[in-house]
Amino acid sequence: MTIPDSIGDMLMLKNLNLSNNKLKGIPTAVENLHSLKLLNLKANHWIMIPENVKKLEFEGFDIIL
Repeated sequence: MTIPDSIGDMLMLKNLNLSNNKLKGIPTAVENLHSLKLLNLKANHWIMIPENVKKLEFEGFDIIL
């Protein structure tokens, strides 16, 4: 499964569940999701956490891996 770059246009998105999708990467456009409070990436095919996901970490934000 591939996440489209247009995901970055969803500026008011607060929760994003991408679990169990066999993802290997996430588009850099997720960095635009400043309203995001929860990102669920559980049970995907990560070799390591993508750098653009690490950039999302801030106070009040949770990542589920």
